[in-house]
Amino acid sequence: MTVTVPSNLDAITLAQDVKIRDDTIPSVSVTVSLSCRQPIANVLLSIDCAPPLSATQTAVSFASVVEVTTVIGFYLNETFIPSSVTANAVATYNTASGAPRVVVREIKLPLLLVMKAVPPMKTATHKITIDTNKPPVNLNELFPDLLGMNAHGAGQAIGLQFFGTNPEKAVVTILASKTSQRYRLQCDSLDCLWLPTKELIEKLVKYYSQGQKTDLKISYIGNLPLQEYFTVVEEHFQVKTIFIETCNILQQ
Repeated sequence: MTVTVPSNLDAITLAQDVKIRDDTIPSVSVTVSLSCRQPIANVLLSIDCAPPLSATQTAVSFASVVEVTTVIGFYLNETFIPSSVTANAVATYNTASGAPRVVVREIKLPLLLVMKAVPPMKTATHKITIDTNKPPVNLNELFPDLLGMNAHGAGQAIGLQFFGTNPEKAVVTILASKTSQRYRLQCDSLDCLWLPTKELIEKLVKYYSQGQKTDLKISYIGNLPLQEYFTVVEEHFQVKTIFIETCNILQQ
């Protein structure tokens, strides 16, 4: 089983019944191909992606497989912050002797599926500094698909925002230092920082490992923002409690 994720989003979005009202939600069509040497009967292809991501199909069954291809569309469907842009394609079948088999392939979806380019912000409440042992990379090279409103900048600052979030609180700014080997990510919402931080680290590792081995070292020096983290968790449970109470009142 192979999966192919295109470099561009769909020209016409496949998003259906989305709960985000203030943005045009994009989609990306991923091609999943199954092939085998001999025909296999009753193959079930399942698509697993965690909310707020959704897929146009979550299960596709094939009576017989030698070589088949199907296209699955992915898009953002809820208003909360995604913890991952990774999905899984899972094919299950039985061998000729009746033994069950499972094949799993990871689908790495583009960050552009859940975030859009916006102007960077000069100040923010929460900040994370990433140290490296390499000169800073131009951010335009690391995030070529997320330039948008940052396209004419010098590549030392870009702004990103999750679809459906408050632009006054949820803009993530990534800064590359001019004088040191550091990157800073900042935002007024702590939970918005995780995914861009993960994406930045992955892109740095890929950038410095192209064609040769690298001694790239990435570190975080400083106190972990535990108090801010616990505050986010507390707010989550407060909102959940209010939601449950409101549902109970409406059912009366």
